[in-house]
Amino acid sequence: MTFVQRFHATLGCFVHFHVVVPDGVFRRAEDGTVTFHAGRAPSHDDIAHVAGRVAKRMTKWLRRRRLLDERPEEERSNEAPDLSPLEACVQLSLFGGTFLRLGNADANAANDVEDDPRRAGKSPWTAEEVDGLNVHAGVTVAAGDRVGLERLCRYGARPPFSLERLSLLPNGRVAYLLRKPRKNGRRTW
Repeated sequence: MTFVQRFHATLGCFVHFHVVVPDGVFRRAEDGTVTFHAGRAPSHDDIAHVAGRVAKRMTKWLRRRRLLDERPEEERSNEAPDLSPLEACVQLSLFGGTFLRLGNADANAANDVEDDPRRAGKSPWTAEEVDGLNVHAGVTVAAGDRVGLERLCRYGARPPFSLERLSLLPNGRVAYLLRKPRKNGRRTW
């Protein structure tokens, strides 16, 4: 199963996928019974190989649809492209949620680059970035743990933000309470 998530914890645009896969293979015997054979845990090299294959296939897919600008930089225009309002919001959100701080009394606070989820720690279950893509394979559910499997699937299928965390401020603006405080200690947008 694949779940597409479009935001990270600070509500910036961060498209990523949560994929639930079995750690092994199913085999059908001649009598028709199906048994599961658990595989070994993936090595760091295995995870890096998956990241490389996905990056290669994704680049091929984008190239086929002419969605990559592969001209040399000196041949590209210096003029900013005309963006639709939605594209402009997405582009701004890619730069640390700047659009969320416009008009905020705290606007001159430094951008929280440390909140960027793309800055992955060095985990044995995470591959180095390959063309901007990484793979994290550290979450497992034990065989027979139906509650754990349901919890994992609910996590993947969750909405981008929780309505219970939204509130209307006296000045008419909307605030969002973050699940965890950011590095600067703030918990609201």
